[in-house]
Amino acid sequence: MKDVLIVGAGPYGVSLANVLQAQGVDFALYGRPFELWKEHTFSGQDLRSDAHTSEIYDPQQRFAFKRYVNRTSPEQAASILKGRIPTPVFQRYLEFVRDNLTYPLHALFLKNLTRLPQGFAATFEDGSTVAAKRVVLATGIQAHAWLPDDLQALGPGCVIHSWNTKELEALRGKRILVVGAGQAAAESVANLKQANSVSWLVPHEPVFYSEPLNLPVPVFKMILKLSPAFYHLPLWAKTLWGRQYVLPTITPDHRTLWSNPDVPKYFGKTHTLGLKRKGTNLVTQAGESFDHIVACTGYRFNLANLDYLDAQMRSEMRQRNGVPVLNSRFESSIPGLYFVGGIAEPSFGPAQRFMMGSVHAARRLGKVLQTKREVR
Repeated sequence: MKDVLIVGAGPYGVSLANVLQAQGVDFALYGRPFELWKEHTFSGQDLRSDAHTSEIYDPQQRFAFKRYVNRTSPEQAASILKGRIPTPVFQRYLEFVRDNLTYPLHALFLKNLTRLPQGFAATFEDGSTVAAKRVVLATGIQAHAWLPDDLQALGPGCVIHSWNTKELEALRGKRILVVGAGQAAAESVANLKQANSVSWLVPHEPVFYSEPLNLPVPVFKMILKLSPAFYHLPLWAKTLWGRQYVLPTITPDHRTLWSNPDVPKYFGKTHTLGLKRKGTNLVTQAGESFDHIVACTGYRFNLANLDYLDAQMRSEMRQRNGVPVLNSRFESSIPGLYFVGGIAEPSFGPAQRFMMGSVHAARRLGKVLQTKREVR
């Protein structure tokens, strides 16, 4: 039986694995390495984040992004490090990290997680099983992709969530309606209009900010650095923060896209268009027709989306608004079961939505998991 099983091989899972290896903890790491950036990021775009928030944490500094860029791209290093990171550069960096891990990474998806008298049992897509005293779930955002009810009602095929960037990049000669007022919508419009006829539906005028939160850059950076203190705020303050600042924003470089007359704009929500499915097309009540809707409608974290969790375990877990209530150790009400990443945002703040949040999570869990748990 492993002492710790980490499920998820993105920045949170790999950063924690780096810490546990340095501490000599017996662990296993499972998940598709950095799948978000490999399979679900437009290749022609820059990352939303810059160098100060885009690094895989390692206590030995083997994967320092600045050092990697200076070594591999010395002539372009200054420009890469001062602004948003080009996606191909970051993809190569992640490949470097993956290729230089000094512990096994099992590229398998979790299919089922149940409790044992002495910990947990995990079954993976190939049928293999792992028993562990403690489990850290760092499984990212994919399971939480959200569609409004009226878009779900249109049925499969016509509606594509922005998570599926490879599917979007393959579209050619289509009439497309992009829905959303955030970065994913702007990037989808920018990429799709090169080979398709694209219209854009937004609920309100877009907010243009260089950082993902609706805050000035210095404040955003300060908030991320102070994120460990977020846990200790009262619930009302956390709720107010979430309502006021965690809103969709678009980087200023897309202002020209918003003003482009070749991209028709609509204001409202999808139900206001009166969309109906007519054969293979989607038709509005005004008679306009589209082949596809690209839903840049974000992610809503909910335990119900994690179908790999045993139903009884999920029902017994203490929740608030569908997400697990976590203690200051990232531990759920089920002893030995931990959550990090976006699903931990209500407890630990908006930093958990971004790569930089993995630093605090890895350091904190490193201290927690360093001590072997006695299972009774």
